[in-house]
Amino acid sequence: MEKKDLNLNELLENIRQIKGVIRQNSPITRRMFYSPLVQLLFFITGVTSLFLPFVYYVLIRRHVKYEAIPFEIRLVLIVGVIIGILMVSIGKYMIFNRARQLVPHASFLKTLFRMHSRQAMLLYPGFVVAMLFFTFFFIMTGNSHLVVPTMAIGIGFCFCTIGSFISLTELYLLGNYFWLTGVIAVPFIINAPLTSLLWTSGIFGAGMLAFYLYITIFHRMDKEQSDDQ
Repeated sequence: MEKKDLNLNELLENIRQIKGVIRQNSPITRRMFYSPLVQLLFFITGVTSLFLPFVYYVLIRRHVKYEAIPFEIRLVLIVGVIIGILMVSIGKYMIFNRARQLVPHASFLKTLFRMHSRQAMLLYPGFVVAMLFFTFFFIMTGNSHLVVPTMAIGIGFCFCTIGSFISLTELYLLGNYFWLTGVIAVPFIINAPLTSLLWTSGIFGAGMLAFYLYITIFHRMDKEQSDDQ
Protein backbone atom coordinates (compact mmCIF):
# COMPACT_ATOMS: atom_id res chain seq x y z
CA MET A 1 0.00 0.00 0.00
CA GLU A 2 2.84 2.38 0.91
CA LYS A 3 4.58 1.55 -2.38
CA LYS A 4 1.44 2.48 -4.34
CA ASP A 5 1.19 5.78 -2.45
CA LEU A 6 4.85 6.46 -3.19
CA ASN A 7 4.38 5.75 -6.90
CA LEU A 8 1.31 7.99 -6.96
CA ASN A 9 3.23 10.84 -5.31
CA GLU A 10 6.07 10.43 -7.81
CA LEU A 11 3.57 10.50 -10.68
CA LEU A 12 1.94 13.67 -9.36
CA GLU A 13 5.35 15.29 -8.94
CA ASN A 14 6.30 14.38 -12.51
CA ILE A 15 3.05 15.88 -13.78
CA ARG A 16 3.77 19.10 -11.87
CA GLN A 17 7.26 19.27 -13.34
CA ILE A 18 5.94 18.74 -16.88
CA LYS A 19 3.30 21.45 -16.36
CA GLY A 20 6.04 23.76 -15.08
CA VAL A 21 8.16 23.16 -18.19
CA ILE A 22 5.18 23.79 -20.48
CA ARG A 23 4.33 26.97 -18.61
CA GLN A 24 7.94 28.15 -18.75
CA ASN A 25 8.11 27.65 -22.52
CA SER A 26 4.69 29.12 -23.27
CA PRO A 27 4.37 32.68 -24.64
CA ILE A 28 5.12 35.31 -22.01
CA THR A 29 1.70 36.95 -22.37
CA ARG A 30 0.05 33.68 -21.37
CA ARG A 31 2.36 33.30 -18.36
CA MET A 32 1.72 36.77 -16.96
CA PHE A 33 -1.84 37.34 -18.19
CA TYR A 34 -3.43 36.90 -14.77
CA SER A 35 -0.83 38.92 -12.88
CA PRO A 36 -2.02 41.85 -10.70
CA LEU A 37 -0.33 44.32 -13.07
CA VAL A 38 -2.31 43.10 -16.09
CA GLN A 39 -5.50 43.05 -14.03
CA LEU A 40 -4.89 46.64 -12.93
CA LEU A 41 -4.30 47.69 -16.55
CA PHE A 42 -7.65 46.22 -17.62
CA PHE A 43 -9.38 47.90 -14.66
CA ILE A 44 -7.94 51.38 -15.38
CA THR A 45 -8.68 51.08 -19.10
CA GLY A 46 -12.21 49.87 -18.38
CA VAL A 47 -13.05 52.63 -15.89
CA THR A 48 -11.61 55.36 -18.12
CA SER A 49 -13.38 54.05 -21.22
CA LEU A 50 -16.69 53.61 -19.40
CA PHE A 51 -17.14 56.88 -17.54
CA LEU A 52 -15.36 59.59 -19.55
CA PRO A 53 -17.23 59.06 -22.85
CA PHE A 54 -20.53 58.82 -20.94
CA VAL A 55 -19.82 62.10 -19.13
CA TYR A 56 -18.95 63.75 -22.47
CA TYR A 57 -22.22 62.45 -23.93
CA VAL A 58 -24.31 63.85 -21.05
CA LEU A 59 -22.56 67.24 -21.20
CA ILE A 60 -22.89 67.60 -24.98
CA ARG A 61 -26.56 66.63 -24.84
CA ARG A 62 -27.06 69.30 -22.20
CA HIS A 63 -25.01 72.09 -23.81
CA VAL A 64 -25.68 71.09 -27.44
CA LYS A 65 -22.09 71.85 -28.52
CA TYR A 66 -18.75 70.87 -27.04
CA GLU A 67 -17.60 74.49 -27.09
CA ALA A 68 -20.59 75.47 -24.92
CA ILE A 69 -19.42 73.26 -22.05
CA PRO A 70 -17.87 75.41 -19.29
CA PHE A 71 -14.11 75.68 -19.69
CA GLU A 72 -13.41 74.39 -16.17
CA ILE A 73 -15.36 71.19 -16.82
CA ARG A 74 -13.65 70.68 -20.18
CA LEU A 75 -10.28 71.17 -18.52
CA VAL A 76 -11.06 68.58 -15.83
CA LEU A 77 -12.18 66.07 -18.45
CA ILE A 78 -9.11 66.69 -20.61
CA VAL A 79 -6.86 66.19 -17.59
CA GLY A 80 -8.76 63.01 -16.78
CA VAL A 81 -8.23 61.69 -20.30
CA ILE A 82 -4.51 62.54 -20.17
CA ILE A 83 -4.10 60.87 -16.78
CA GLY A 84 -5.92 57.77 -18.03
CA ILE A 85 -3.74 57.56 -21.15
CA LEU A 86 -0.56 58.06 -19.10
CA MET A 87 -1.53 55.36 -16.58
CA VAL A 88 -2.35 52.88 -19.34
CA SER A 89 0.91 53.73 -21.17
CA ILE A 90 2.95 53.31 -17.99
CA GLY A 91 1.19 50.03 -17.30
CA LYS A 92 1.99 48.71 -20.79
CA TYR A 93 5.62 49.77 -20.39
CA MET A 94 5.85 47.97 -17.04
CA ILE A 95 4.34 44.81 -18.56
CA PHE A 96 6.81 44.92 -21.45
CA ASN A 97 9.70 45.58 -19.07
CA ARG A 98 8.69 42.60 -16.94
CA ALA A 99 8.43 40.48 -20.08
CA ARG A 100 11.99 41.43 -21.04
CA GLN A 101 13.17 40.26 -17.62
CA LEU A 102 11.67 36.83 -18.37
CA VAL A 103 13.76 36.66 -21.56
CA PRO A 104 17.33 37.59 -20.56
CA HIS A 105 19.34 39.57 -23.13
CA ALA A 106 16.38 39.60 -25.53
CA SER A 107 16.00 42.31 -28.12
CA PHE A 108 12.86 44.41 -28.45
CA LEU A 109 11.63 42.34 -31.42
CA LYS A 110 12.42 39.01 -29.78
CA THR A 111 10.51 40.04 -26.68
CA LEU A 112 7.46 40.89 -28.82
CA PHE A 113 7.70 37.49 -30.51
CA ARG A 114 7.86 35.77 -27.11
CA MET A 115 4.89 37.79 -25.87
CA HIS A 116 2.55 37.34 -28.84
CA SER A 117 4.08 34.50 -30.91
CA ARG A 118 5.88 34.93 -34.22
CA GLN A 119 2.77 34.04 -36.27
CA ALA A 120 0.63 36.69 -34.58
CA MET A 121 3.32 39.34 -35.00
CA LEU A 122 3.38 38.70 -38.76
CA LEU A 123 -0.35 39.50 -39.02
CA TYR A 124 -0.56 42.14 -36.28
CA PRO A 125 1.07 45.04 -38.23
CA GLY A 126 -1.41 44.64 -41.10
CA PHE A 127 -4.39 45.06 -38.76
CA VAL A 128 -2.79 48.05 -37.04
CA VAL A 129 -1.94 49.81 -40.32
CA ALA A 130 -5.46 49.24 -41.68
CA MET A 131 -7.00 50.50 -38.44
CA LEU A 132 -4.85 53.65 -38.43
CA PHE A 133 -5.53 54.29 -42.13
CA PHE A 134 -9.32 54.20 -41.72
CA THR A 135 -9.08 56.19 -38.48
CA PHE A 136 -7.27 59.08 -40.19
CA PHE A 137 -9.47 58.72 -43.26
CA PHE A 138 -12.68 59.15 -41.26
CA ILE A 139 -11.21 62.08 -39.31
CA MET A 140 -10.09 63.87 -42.49
CA THR A 141 -13.47 63.34 -44.19
CA GLY A 142 -15.44 64.68 -41.23
CA ASN A 143 -16.73 61.30 -40.09
CA SER A 144 -14.81 61.09 -36.83
CA HIS A 145 -17.75 59.35 -35.15
CA LEU A 146 -16.87 56.24 -37.21
CA VAL A 147 -13.48 56.04 -35.49
CA VAL A 148 -15.11 54.16 -32.59
CA PRO A 149 -16.25 51.10 -34.60
CA THR A 150 -13.02 51.26 -36.60
CA MET A 151 -10.95 51.00 -33.42
CA ALA A 152 -13.24 48.31 -32.01
CA ILE A 153 -12.97 46.16 -35.14
CA GLY A 154 -9.21 46.69 -35.47
CA ILE A 155 -8.40 45.98 -31.82
CA GLY A 156 -10.81 43.04 -31.89
CA PHE A 157 -9.00 41.43 -34.82
CA CYS A 158 -5.64 42.01 -33.08
CA PHE A 159 -6.85 40.37 -29.86
CA CYS A 160 -8.39 37.46 -31.78
CA THR A 161 -5.14 36.90 -33.65
CA ILE A 162 -2.96 36.93 -30.54
CA GLY A 163 -5.44 34.89 -28.50
CA SER A 164 -5.72 32.18 -31.14
CA PHE A 165 -1.97 31.80 -31.71
CA ILE A 166 -1.03 31.66 -28.02
CA SER A 167 -4.10 29.55 -27.12
CA LEU A 168 -5.49 32.20 -24.78
CA THR A 169 -9.23 31.68 -25.14
CA GLU A 170 -10.17 34.62 -22.90
CA LEU A 171 -8.32 37.13 -25.07
CA TYR A 172 -9.77 35.55 -28.21
CA LEU A 173 -13.32 35.92 -26.84
CA LEU A 174 -12.69 39.54 -25.81
CA GLY A 175 -11.46 40.27 -29.33
CA ASN A 176 -14.62 38.77 -30.80
CA TYR A 177 -16.72 40.93 -28.47
CA PHE A 178 -14.90 44.05 -29.68
CA TRP A 179 -15.20 43.50 -33.41
CA LEU A 180 -18.76 42.15 -33.28
CA THR A 181 -20.07 45.07 -31.25
CA GLY A 182 -18.05 47.40 -33.49
CA VAL A 183 -19.84 46.06 -36.57
CA ILE A 184 -23.24 46.22 -34.85
CA ALA A 185 -22.58 49.83 -33.80
CA VAL A 186 -22.01 51.16 -37.33
CA PRO A 187 -25.63 51.73 -38.47
CA PHE A 188 -26.61 53.20 -35.09
CA ILE A 189 -23.67 55.61 -35.07
CA ILE A 190 -24.32 56.66 -38.68
CA ASN A 191 -27.95 57.42 -37.75
CA ALA A 192 -26.99 59.30 -34.56
CA PRO A 193 -23.28 60.28 -34.51
CA LEU A 194 -23.33 61.45 -30.88
CA THR A 195 -24.14 57.91 -29.72
CA SER A 196 -20.57 56.96 -30.66
CA LEU A 197 -19.68 58.13 -27.15
CA LEU A 198 -22.17 55.70 -25.62
CA TRP A 199 -20.88 52.92 -27.85
CA THR A 200 -17.36 53.69 -26.64
CA SER A 201 -18.54 53.14 -23.08
CA GLY A 202 -20.39 49.98 -24.01
CA ILE A 203 -17.74 48.40 -26.19
CA PHE A 204 -14.49 49.27 -24.46
CA GLY A 205 -15.57 50.27 -20.97
CA ALA A 206 -18.09 47.53 -20.25
CA GLY A 207 -16.01 44.96 -22.16
CA MET A 208 -12.79 45.70 -20.27
CA LEU A 209 -14.48 45.81 -16.86
CA ALA A 210 -16.37 42.57 -17.50
CA PHE A 211 -13.09 40.99 -18.55
CA TYR A 212 -11.38 42.37 -15.43
CA LEU A 213 -14.07 40.81 -13.22
CA TYR A 214 -13.60 37.49 -14.96
CA ILE A 215 -9.82 37.29 -14.60
CA THR A 216 -9.92 38.48 -10.97
CA ILE A 217 -12.93 36.55 -9.65
CA PHE A 218 -14.29 33.77 -11.84
CA HIS A 219 -10.93 32.60 -13.20
CA ARG A 220 -9.56 32.47 -9.65
CA MET A 221 -12.53 30.37 -8.55
CA ASP A 222 -12.04 27.99 -11.48
CA LYS A 223 -8.31 27.73 -10.70
CA GLU A 224 -8.97 26.96 -7.02
CA GLN A 225 -11.46 24.24 -7.97
CA SER A 226 -9.02 22.66 -10.43
CA ASP A 227 -6.24 22.79 -7.80
CA ASP A 228 -8.50 21.08 -5.26
CA GLN A 229 -9.13 18.27 -7.72
